[in-house]
Amino acid sequence: MRSSKADRTCKKKESSTGPPCTLKRENHEISTTNVGNDDELSKMSVSDLITYAKERNKDPTIEHVLELLFQKIPREISQEGEAEKRSRTIVISGIKESAEGLRPTERSHDLKSKVDEILDALDIDCNISNVFRIGKPNGNRPRLVKS
Repeated sequence: MRSSKADRTCKKKESSTGPPCTLKRENHEISTTNVGNDDELSKMSVSDLITYAKERNKDPTIEHVLELLFQKIPREISQEGEAEKRSRTIVISGIKESAEGLRPTERSHDLKSKVDEILDALDIDCNISNVFRIGKPNGNRPRLVKS
């Protein structure tokens, strides 16, 4: 079980007879004795809340669970963002490939205009941020388009 240097320093201070420990994180201080009301707790970041809970806790199992929770939170947030992005993605098949002599920017504009025509025909009002083809070019059939 790993703990940060600030956590170890704070635990040493708490075990001594000195004043209560104060952590300095991300340009603000957290006093382990004065925190307790909901207003102060709601202003703390996730990492500060977990650090505060670990300091108040004496059970090593709970400390380990809090550490695992801290590691999972950013991963789950990024997965939610990825799921949101995927829910708004469409894949279209059958759009003809651009002529071979076009420059990359011209191919991109051509593809975007073809997708815009399809969306207009379906009466879908949206602003497309990315349009691209999936896979390697194959002379037999057009590649899928992801938008």
